[in-house]
Amino acid sequence: YWQAARNTSIFDILDSTESLRGRNVQLWGEVFPVQKGFTYGATDATIRVFRVAVDGLDWGAEVVWKCIPPLVQLWAPVLYQGPYTQDAMVALAKGKEGVSGKELHIKEGVVLVPRIPRRIVRTGAYLALKIISPAYKGDDEAFA
Repeated sequence: YWQAARNTSIFDILDSTESLRGRNVQLWGEVFPVQKGFTYGATDATIRVFRVAVDGLDWGAEVVWKCIPPLVQLWAPVLYQGPYTQDAMVALAKGKEGVSGKELHIKEGVVLVPRIPRRIVRTGAYLALKIISPAYKGDDEAFA
């Protein structure tokens, strides 16, 4: 994880963003290539960010892209924006990866988040859901 952070200069990006100075910044992302031989075309450890919180508040992609423009290049691909339908989300979780732009291997799945971040009433955690591809799970038949 540290190597991916260094390789992408993520600390330099955050340090050079004046509006973040003195604030608590948390990033969530996927580091690759590290799992099941999925490289996504990368030869060195790298990261794709999918969530940022500043001082405990989830900013959402659009705010991040506006306030920290260099993170746009490190953002995980946004595959869909629109109303939730189960059929559309399941379809998005299948097929080939889209990170490299070359469809090098199967897709692991997709992460779903609301456009405007919101918390789960019961737990207080930010709402997010990952749908795992059946091919990644080794079950090409259906989603569990």
